[in-house]
Formats: sequence, C-alpha cells, structure tokens
Amino acid sequence: KADAEAQKADQASTPAPVVLLATQADEPVGDYAKKFAGDYVPMPQNTKDSKAWRNAFVQHFAGAYDKYIEANDKLAKQSRGLPASPSDCHHMVCLKQWRDMQHTQVESYVPGAFRPFAAGAVEQAY
Repeated sequence: KADAEAQKADQASTPAPVVLLATQADEPVGDYAKKFAGDYVPMPQNTKDSKAWRNAFVQHFAGAYDKYIEANDKLAKQSRGLPASPSDCHHMVCLKQWRDMQHTQVESYVPGAFRPFAAGAVEQAY
C-alpha cells in the first residue's frame, strides 16, 4: 500500500508531457529572419546550419568571445571519453589524463591572474 501511495505522489509531482507538432513552413527560415529581424540579425550563408548561425552571431555581436568558442570546440574533441571527475578514474593513467585536461581548461578559460588558484584546485582534487 505504501508503494502505491509513493507512486501516486511521484505521478502527481511529475509534469505532464507537452506534445509539439512540426509543420512544413511555406518560407525558408532565412526569409522569416529577414522579415521580422531585418538588419538586427546577421544572416549566415546556410540558414539550416546551426553552427553557421552561431558563427554569424558571434562574429557580429560577440567577436571578443570567439576564442572561447574555438577553445570549447577543441576541448570537446580532446575530452571525449575522459571522466568528468577524478573519482570516476580507476587507474593512474586515467587520473593523469583527467588532470591534464583540467589544466588545459584552466589555461583556456581562466584569466592569467587567477590561474594559480584554479590550478591549485585541480591539484588538490588530483
């Protein structure tokens, strides 16, 4: 009986799913952007490519942050398969790879004046 009541309580607190329907647009996405955003939104060459939209936006509005996007893409490729935390490592090779990746992230994202603090936190977790 207690399990049934717990299950009912879980169901009551869980939001109902929302059904979304996709419909075929009469106009390409780029036409809507031109129509409604006009000159305020930079238009990429390929309006169906999400990375092209991202790059156009960053180039137009956030050029100073472009280096972080490049670093993020590079680090995402390098960190595939590496554990997210040192407690997920089960041997020293894995742990050293985790530490090296953490130091790479510190060098990529943390301002120079604060790097020693961030590097110390990595070493402490190591």
